[in-house]
Amino acid sequence: MPVDTMRLVPLIALALLAVSALASPKITIEPEVAEPGDTVTITIEDSFYSFCIVEVRNTNGDLLYNTTVRLNSGRAVVTWRVPLNVRSGDYVINVICKASTYQSSHYLKVVKVEPPCLVGGEVYKDRGAWVTTLVAAALLAALSTLLRQRIAAVWAHS
Repeated sequence: MPVDTMRLVPLIALALLAVSALASPKITIEPEVAEPGDTVTITIEDSFYSFCIVEVRNTNGDLLYNTTVRLNSGRAVVTWRVPLNVRSGDYVINVICKASTYQSSHYLKVVKVEPPCLVGGEVYKDRGAWVTTLVAAALLAALSTLLRQRIAAVWAHS
């Protein structure tokens, strides 16, 4: 019975996709959101290769960090300190294992928290809302009193 080769093409493509998914290194980033000065831990797991390249790039694709790491028992841990002068935004961490075209990427969000600006001088507490509320309450009380007096006068004349 002849085999229809066109029927095998989807099966071969699916098999290649499964192999490529299994071959890419697994990476874990802790924390996934960091501030400048924080240390980010990058954990790499790959059962096929002994060496992996770790790189960190900004949104423009500029290389900020690059190292080669040796995996022991299929695992390695790399730490990277986020530079103090980086901008807030998304940064990509690429892990490329040698002798392979397979690559895994993970995104790290850097959030730069700016301290509040302190300006010399005296600090005044804004009491405007409190004063406005007090004046409105006094005005309502006065109007209520006048209205009661008017109603009482109308009832007295009837």
